[in-house]
Amino acid sequence: TEKKKEKRKRKRRKKKKDKKKRSSKDGEMNIEVSDRSDEDGDEGDEKKKATARESKRRRRERHREKKKRLAALKPLSRSAVREVVTSWLKDKNLTCTEKRRGKKSVAGREYRSRSIGI
Repeated sequence: TEKKKEKRKRKRRKKKKDKKKRSSKDGEMNIEVSDRSDEDGDEGDEKKKATARESKRRRRERHREKKKRLAALKPLSRSAVREVVTSWLKDKNLTCTEKRRGKKSVAGREYRSRSIGI
């Protein structure tokens, strides 16, 4: 990365020198010469924009995947566990009722079957 930075710096310096040379050739008129990078026209800009969009999309995808992987490693939160349990109980046609003692949310649980009606 250091080499790349140095290379970029050198390129920038060279561009500045070239620009100064071109403007000084005009003599006393001092005409400001714009960079020649925009001579490619709109095609170059469009390509750049498209590649930027594509890389941004890929970056977002990678980030999403990373988040998923990290979430899989973390233990589930209470609400997530409750959600999983209730969905499993629904599949088995059971209901879950919580008995609350005071302010504790997870006290005693009672399971009963809907189909049998116990």
